[in-house]
Amino acid sequence: MLLIFGTRSYGRVDRVDGMFHVETSFFHVWFVPLIPTGSFAIPAKGGGEVAVPIGLSIKSVAVAWLRLALVVSCLTFLPLGACGTLAAISESPSKERVPPPHPLVALGMLAIPIALFLASRSSWANHPTYPRAKELLEAIGGNPEAHLLLDFSYGQISEDHAEEQFAVIQEQRAAVAARAPKRPTSAGTAARKASAPTTAAQVVCPSCGHTVRRTPRCVKCGEPL
Repeated sequence: MLLIFGTRSYGRVDRVDGMFHVETSFFHVWFVPLIPTGSFAIPAKGGGEVAVPIGLSIKSVAVAWLRLALVVSCLTFLPLGACGTLAAISESPSKERVPPPHPLVALGMLAIPIALFLASRSSWANHPTYPRAKELLEAIGGNPEAHLLLDFSYGQISEDHAEEQFAVIQEQRAAVAARAPKRPTSAGTAARKASAPTTAAQVVCPSCGHTVRRTPRCVKCGEPL
């Protein structure tokens, strides 16, 4: 019998669209998450490929097992509850059959998978609070624009204030880029080498522009001097 086991990510929670989400790595057997080994903040596509370890997320672990319980309940309670409900409302049950369960018991079996599904799709499971979102964005190294967008999406700043801050960030980056030293081009390098002072034992190669010792051929490019 083939045994499938290993590690796999489950429990996707704390999702902020276009930025990141949180998953937990589990040791699994036959794709059943058993033992959590660590949680990670994963940047959205285009924001980076490296998952950042953030310590074990209790929410992610709970949601992973909650969704596992949802699958199990759908395979057990849902058919049992449906059969029990049909048997309970039957008008002429046979005496030879097992007595049907109480209607409330049958309805309870149907309610369990529904409740688990709603819990797994709740806002608590899928979206982080504002402080948690800021913490995760710091963990993945979000840029100032990402922090600004997060503040606006959580209603911490107004649209006008967000636009003003965005313009300030762009101006600061333009100022930093203007102050950065420019790398010399190859033409500029050759010109400086050509204008470098020489001695009687040196000469500037007309082919490559290097200042070399006076020899029949350039020691840099091999062309005749």
